[in-house]
Parts: sequence; structure tokens; C-alpha cells
Amino acid sequence: MDVFAVGDSQRPLASVWKGTTGYIGQVNTVGTISPLFAHPTTPVDVTGLRLTADRLTGLDDRTGDQAAGYQAWGRSLTDSAIASEKLFGPQAVAIGASGSRTLLDDGSRLQLYDGGQPSGSLTPPKYGANAESLSGPYFYGRTVAYDQVMRVDGAAQRKGQVRALFGSRALMLTNQSLNRYEVADVTSPASARVDVPAAFQPATFDALGLWGDYVLGFNTLGASRTPTTVVLDYRTHQSWQHAGYPIEIGDGFVVMQLPAAAGDSNTDAVLGVWNILNGTVTRMPDRDWSAVSSDGSHRLAYSTGSQLVVRDIVGAGRSAPRVLGVITQPSLNLITGQATWTPSIDASKALARGTLTIEGSAGVVYAAPLPATPTGSLHGMAWDGRNGANFVLPGTYRWTISQGAVDGSGNVVAVDGTSAVTGTIEVVRMPLGTVTGSVPTIRGTTPVVGQKLSVSEGAWSPTSGLGFSYNWYRKGTTGPIGSSRTYQVTPADLGRQLRVAVTGQVAYWASTTKASAYTKKVGKGALGTVTPTIDNNRPRVRAVLTANPGAWSPAGVRFGYQWYRVSSTGKSTKLKGQKNATLLVGKALAGYKVRVRVTGSATAYNNSSVYSARTARVAKA
Repeated sequence: MDVFAVGDSQRPLASVWKGTTGYIGQVNTVGTISPLFAHPTTPVDVTGLRLTADRLTGLDDRTGDQAAGYQAWGRSLTDSAIASEKLFGPQAVAIGASGSRTLLDDGSRLQLYDGGQPSGSLTPPKYGANAESLSGPYFYGRTVAYDQVMRVDGAAQRKGQVRALFGSRALMLTNQSLNRYEVADVTSPASARVDVPAAFQPATFDALGLWGDYVLGFNTLGASRTPTTVVLDYRTHQSWQHAGYPIEIGDGFVVMQLPAAAGDSNTDAVLGVWNILNGTVTRMPDRDWSAVSSDGSHRLAYSTGSQLVVRDIVGAGRSAPRVLGVITQPSLNLITGQATWTPSIDASKALARGTLTIEGSAGVVYAAPLPATPTGSLHGMAWDGRNGANFVLPGTYRWTISQGAVDGSGNVVAVDGTSAVTGTIEVVRMPLGTVTGSVPTIRGTTPVVGQKLSVSEGAWSPTSGLGFSYNWYRKGTTGPIGSSRTYQVTPADLGRQLRVAVTGQVAYWASTTKASAYTKKVGKGALGTVTPTIDNNRPRVRAVLTANPGAWSPAGVRFGYQWYRVSSTGKSTKLKGQKNATLLVGKALAGYKVRVRVTGSATAYNNSSVYSARTARVAKA
């Protein structure tokens, strides 16, 4: 068994031969090879081609299982050669290419590539996507009632009965019975009517292609029912006709299936190019042709069954390159100081070096060179909102691209063929969003003086970087009475209701404040008590005892005293008139124990009384 490495290094493949048969397989991480498809023993059929400025992309049936899909591949081009293939896959249903972009339908997802590298994926519309329609960043898919033009970033654009796309322009059928078409701007409601000559009846005429201002159609009117290719300039209302069936339209030319020339012994249809401006027709020398594609500019590609052929179209593609689409954010928010404006632009042909200029009311604030792009796509530009070292002021700024075509056909223009490639950026300093939150609640809705209240903030968004600030309020007053997550109820709150306002804060976001419901009216608090002590636990007659109330809370509690004698049975009897902190032990207390009751009082608190422990029996002097 012989094994040879094939394909690109990001998806290792191997060509495995066993005698005269074998297969192409994928090399697994453990070193085993999983077969993908058998080696074709005869030339495979190329079922689709897409030619762009620098590459040829296609599908073929080498898988041998068309029900599951085809093999997709890409080949770079030079002026003199077609490079070896790089595979997409392993299998595909359809493939489209435009500029540096590739759109591959693998049967379940739309896989996106930019410059040959994966750049994302999309869910196709319910009834499928027309991947081959990719033009710049646009393509269309199907729903039950209409076609939906989509952008490669997933944004839905214009919908209707779409026949063809040229960048952000769509050829749409608006009324089949009346033979009415329009060319619509898929990014806006704007559209232009296509004037179909009255001689072309709706039953025999069909429009199917678009390039720039040219609408491509065909008509079968006549006894022979021989197709006639029709080109309509929907802006100038000119029209051109030529016998043959149209395949594709480009910059001033149509690729056609032509009838055999008079006297030609081979009666097979011939592939040809009709220059609509000078009327010349160039017939391709290859008879066995299929899967035709043009780059819309100056080259034609097709398969002969055994070869891929790329030929120059002499005298075509002389108009200036047009922008097929622009994807960019309409504004640049400088609030974080880290955002960038990143336009993505696709043009109809290869571009030379150029310049990106951004200017405001006071003049140019940014200018940067743009590299030459053989694909016609500019996807690497970025502006951080600075003019030199400093950020620009908020306002409206205009960006302009000045960039010529590699073939010298002029400076790149908008899709309409005349306007400059320009647009506006709104530079702002705005919050990234607004913090959202639920109504907070207070833990303890029947507060009393001296109680510590706390808050439950509830659910807030976003959570990353979220912080809170607090303000406590007393009903009937305007200013806050506290600013912590907790609040100690004060005597000034007695009889009043309380609430807390919570403010959620995230850097660069607008904050939000939510206030709780009010509590019930604040009641009197309970004093913080301690057991009082007597300084002499073994008193004698004529001794002076002193009561120590201890440290009560809050500070400033006022104390009252009452002394008691305690009999041997434990009965306490109040000593009349003994309401001071000290007691002179008289003879009548000999043999009794003594205790004191301390009563604390404070504003906004309920009074509280606590007894000391009993002393030992009073001894005689």
C-alpha cells in the first residue's frame, strides 16, 4: 500500500493506493486514515464553477454519491496557470464565491470562508439558500412565499421574487403576468423599473441575470422558438439582442450558448462571448464544455470534462470597479476608548493601492494607505476614533476610499457605477446600555429604634462588573439618612417609615436606581441591658453598698435604682426611699440578703429593668 499526503495542512488528507485502486482519506490524530471517497478512474464531472478575480471555486462528483453532496474545492489563479486544489468539505451541496468570500452549503449549514479561512456559519432559510448567488456580502435564500436576500453576517435584507444579485442590487420579478421587473437596492426601499420592450411577451420572456446597469434575459418569441438573448440597460433603456441562449452576463459582455455556425459539420452548441457594445462574438474552441463561469470582468472559466479552462475575454471589463457591498457599523462609540470602526468592502475586480480618508467639519482627521487587493475585497481596515494621539470629538464624520483598479480601468466607484465610495460615521460617547434591576427589599419591614436593617438587591443585569450604591430615606424628608448597605434605625426615625434606594452601576453603562417599598412605622427599640452588680458581696451593718449598672446601649441611657432586702425564704421586699445608686446598710438588714433593681430609660426606647444578684447575708458590725 502506498500513501501520499494531499490537500492542505489544516485538514490532513492522504491518497491511498492498493494496486490500481484506492481512495482519498482523512488522516486522524491517532494516525489512522478514514476513507472519504474513492479515486476516480475517469475524469469527474464538474457540476459548478465560480470564477473570481484571483481564484476558481467549484464542485465535482468525485464522491460518487450525489445524493449526499459533492466535493468542493478552490484553486488560485495567475495570468498563466491554475494552481492545485485545496479542498473544502468533505462534502457540499452548493458553493458560491465573490471577492475573497466563499459560501458553502454543506446540506445543513452555510459555512463561510474569507481568504480561504473559516469565518463563521449561518443557518439557511427554511427552504434552502442559493449559495451560488453570493455577490459581495449578499446572497439569497427561499421561504414559502418569497426569496430573502441575506448578508453574510446574518442580517436580513430585501425580500421578494429574486432573479439575480449584483452586490447590493437585486433583479426582482414584481409582476409576472405583466412582464414587470425592477432593480432594487437591497439595503433600502429604493428601486428602478426595468423597461421590457413590448414585443417580448410575458409568456416568452424571462429576465435572469444582472451586472451593473445591464439586465440579462432571453426570449423565445418566433415560429422556430429559437432563444434570443436580450440585454437591457435599465438606466438608459437601451436594449440589445443576439441569437442564442444566455448563460451569464458581465461587464459589457454575455456568455452564451450559440447555435453551430453555418457549414459547421459539428452541430453541437458552441460556447461563445458576445460583446454587446461592439457586437462581436468570440466562439470558444472547445466543444465539450460545461459548468461555465465568468469573473464579470475579463475572464471565462469552464470544464471540458478532462480539463479546467480559463480564457481571457478580449475587449471586455473596461469599466471602473464597482463596490458590491459595504458592511460596517454606522457609529463609533468612544466611551470605552477601545472600540474601532471596521468597514468590510467588496469590489467587482482586483484593486491597486489606495487611501482611506476620514474627515469632519474641521478637515481630515485620519488618512491611511490601503493595500492592493487581488481579490477586490478590503476586510482589514480599522479606525480607533483618534486624530493622532487624541480622540476626535463626537459628531458626524465622512469616510472615503480612493483606490484604482489593477487593470487601470479607473477608481473604484459605488455599485451604481458613478458615485464615490463614501459614507458617514457617527462618533459618539454613549453608555453601552442601561443597567436593569428588580425592586430591592428590606430585611425587616417592622423596624424598631436601634435595629440594623439590610437590603436584598434582587436580580440585576449585566452581572459582570456590577456594583451597588445605597441611599436610605425617611418618609417625609428629601435627603438621604444613610448610604451603606445596612442602616441602624435612630431615635429620629421613631414613628416614621423607611425605604432604601439601590443604584446598580457597571462601567460604561447608564446606571439604574430602584427603590424599595416603605417599611411600617418605626417602633420604640429595646435597650441593650446587662446585669448590674453590687461592689460588696459580703456586706456588714453600717457598710455603704454601691450599684454598678454596667454598659447598657445605646450610649446615654439614664438609670434609676431600687434596693431590696431578701428573706431566707427568698421573698424580696422593697426598701422604702432607697432609690439611689448607694445604700447605707442599717441594723434592720442584719441577717437579710440585699439586691438592687436597675431601670434604664432612653428616648425612643422602651424602659427596661434588670435585678442584680443577691449578696450574702448582712453580718452584724
